[in-house]
Amino acid sequence: MSASTAELMLTALRQDLQLRAGAPTIHGEATWLVHDPVRHRYFQVSGDAIALLRCWREVGLDEFLEDAAGIVGRTIEEEEVRQLVQFIFANNLSLTPVDGNPLSYAAQIKGGKRSILMQGVHGYLFFRIALCRPEGFLRATMPLLAPLYTRAALLVVVVATVAGVYMASRQWDQFTATFTSLLSFEGAVLYGLALGFLKVLHEFGHAYTAMRYGVRVNTMGIAFMVMMPLLYTDVSDAWRLTSRRQKLMIDAAGMIVEMAVAGLATFVWVFLEDGPLRSAVFVVATTSWVLSIAVNLNPFMRFDGYYLLSDAW
Repeated sequence: MSASTAELMLTALRQDLQLRAGAPTIHGEATWLVHDPVRHRYFQVSGDAIALLRCWREVGLDEFLEDAAGIVGRTIEEEEVRQLVQFIFANNLSLTPVDGNPLSYAAQIKGGKRSILMQGVHGYLFFRIALCRPEGFLRATMPLLAPLYTRAALLVVVVATVAGVYMASRQWDQFTATFTSLLSFEGAVLYGLALGFLKVLHEFGHAYTAMRYGVRVNTMGIAFMVMMPLLYTDVSDAWRLTSRRQKLMIDAAGMIVEMAVAGLATFVWVFLEDGPLRSAVFVVATTSWVLSIAVNLNPFMRFDGYYLLSDAW
């Protein structure tokens, strides 16, 4: 970006780029999204940047500054345009590089490649394996789950949870004794099965809520974080939503499902006789409470708490 004002020529933007209205900031300022469909990436830009992009064309910097000022209705600073040019070049959003040399993009890609050592480290720390494209299944089954998104369903879950926690607290010695009895190999296996079951429900909570708001669910699969397997749901299309509330609901849907399961399981546990079924329900209840509160709400790792905090801000 060291070219002088006379040398700098704006390059044409790619024709496949899509422009969408974004969610307003917490101060009510409008934002916009530039969607790159090739890489399926979204870039959030300000209203001022969009005003410049709307009158973007293949001209010299001086001519653009003069034309844009008349269209936008304010003085356009040279540095503002240069920063936008740098953003466009850095994210490969133009047909050709700003210097006119097609090899510049190749050099940029080569310079961004990691060494074999860093590729190995990154692959060990985190990688994903897509298992399915669930959109067809989600659309077909969505009507069956629609009643769960009603106020009546919420009321039932809340009442059952409060009642279950209250009654379980009156049997606290028996509740803790159940936990102690499961400190064995069989108990560990039972907790592992419960964990897998709950994580599947958790991810489908994200997926169905995203579909409810018109967001595509591209893939579902397994992610490995330091070789620890975790289920994931790709809802990156939620960037399209302009409602912060809808984004937060998608973020929180998995935890809401787990807490609903925890509350209902706690309620059911109170009425069961001692035996394998009661132990299984106890495991589901306790696993759900711990996952929802201690793990998923953690904002310092890329779990639900991180995305909730990010979208809230």
